[in-house]
Amino acid sequence: MATYSSFEDLPVWQHAVEVYVEVYKLCERTKLKHDYKMRSQLLDAASSISNNIAEGFEYNSNKSFHNFLRIAKGSSGETRNELLLSMRVGMIEAADYNTLRLKLISLSNEISGFMDYLKNNPRKRSFE
Repeated sequence: MATYSSFEDLPVWQHAVEVYVEVYKLCERTKLKHDYKMRSQLLDAASSISNNIAEGFEYNSNKSFHNFLRIAKGSSGETRNELLLSMRVGMIEAADYNTLRLKLISLSNEISGFMDYLKNNPRKRSFE
């Protein structure tokens, strides 16, 4: 069983940051670069995933952490929705949407697995 002393060490947080970087780069190279509102909404949703994982970790309580992971999972869905809307209005290509959609679904599943772990191990503060 691994012990993490910092949220930066959590694989789920690292994956959330990787997704954010990909979303940011997408915004820089597509029509989203010129649509401030849509770009801002998308980047806010994407950054909220790693932000909530980090914030929940810092509370040092599995119950609080579980709640913040729930919010992070919701932000993953919001990011997917914003990407879908961006594709539907012609701001991004379907291939970009599909690539990020799969990564966000995988991340959402990873968050769910971590939530299950915390729920089933309420007294532990070390993570596998």
